Amino acid sequence: MKAVLGAALWVAIVFFCSSASRHLPERDLRSLRHLRAEIHRALFVAEPRWQVRFPGRTGLGRGSGVYLARTEAGHPELIRVGEVVELHEETGDTLATMVFDTARVVTFREGYQVVHRSVGASLLFSMQMLLPRHRVDQIREEWEKFERKHADDVWNHLAPVWQPLLKDVLRFLWEAVESSLKDQEPRLQQLVTRYREELVEKRVVPVLVHEVWPIITDKGADPMRVIGRELWDEVPLFSLAWRSMWDSAFSDGPGKLEAAFNEFVQMHAIPILLEHRETIQQTVVTVLREVADSPEVTATLREIAALIAADQELRTFASQLVIDVAQSQKIRDYIKASLKDGLVQARLLAANDLLQDFFTEVGNLMLLDETKKGINQDLAKLLRILVLHRDRQYIFVEPGDGEPLPEDRLLLGTYEL
Repeated sequence: MKAVLGAALWVAIVFFCSSASRHLPERDLRSLRHLRAEIHRALFVAEPRWQVRFPGRTGLGRGSGVYLARTEAGHPELIRVGEVVELHEETGDTLATMVFDTARVVTFREGYQVVHRSVGASLLFSMQMLLPRHRVDQIREEWEKFERKHADDVWNHLAPVWQPLLKDVLRFLWEAVESSLKDQEPRLQQLVTRYREELVEKRVVPVLVHEVWPIITDKGADPMRVIGRELWDEVPLFSLAWRSMWDSAFSDGPGKLEAAFNEFVQMHAIPILLEHRETIQQTVVTVLREVADSPEVTATLREIAALIAADQELRTFASQLVIDVAQSQKIRDYIKASLKDGLVQARLLAANDLLQDFFTEVGNLMLLDETKKGINQDLAKLLRILVLHRDRQYIFVEPGDGEPLPEDRLLLGTYEL
């Protein structure tokens, strides 16, 4: 009796739903058909499975995503097409079983790639994920449109605010730096003395004498000799000597000598140097290139950088300097007082009103998909990594374009750091 009543109930429910669906709007009918198709797929369609062998151990886990590259509206992106459901070790290697969404069938062919990738959780990684090249281009286009329309208005509102603010803040910053340096003067003197002895005298001077100066003389001697000869030919020796004697006998200072020398510089020396400007530039570039390619110079610079980076006393000095500047009460008080000014607030609000549309569009580009009705897939993946701690280890697949492979074929995977 219970079986008969149950069957009758299900028949009634199906009949009611079928009758009601005839009166639903087309949009709701499409959603109902999609739901019916998904239920049928989940209950009766087997999910495609592939097994892949990775050499050694992996950081993969059950639920790690499987991603496929695709191009959407001309922009490359990764879409999640499956996940890892089984993992076990075999002779030191890792065997992973991948299950693919039946709505995104992946058929592996000759020339396939299966790559295990790892991602970080840093700010740089987050920005790289949220700002791929095509999205940066879109933001740039939005900014250019905004700039053409409102740049002058924003500048007129903000310039009277930030120009005096920046000028005074820089003055206060320099005062804070001077005060900190004065407070740390003994430590600074110790650092200067130690670096002069340990770095300049023992490392910098020897490499300048034995490596840099020979390069300068080798590459710069000939062009400098030519230029020097032309300058020497133009020096008015008799005139300079006579005016020097005149200044010594009849003047309190070298007035006429300085005037004659300045005239020589302006009328002869500078024109000669400008005439050989390309030669001088080429010589300087050649010398710098030779110095940069010198193994001894490179090794010395690397050694100096390592010593400076490991210098605890220098780090302590620099940290205290930064703390003293950052905690300057004068700067804080000045900024607070400036921002409380009614005219400043009015200008900032006016600029904010103009910028609002631009920032709204940028927010839409970074947070929403192209329909502006769903979440951006890059943001969804980032939240999955940062919040749910999933897919920090994932598999990237490239199905290949050769002959199809049988589904029982064991795939071979690789690592990509």
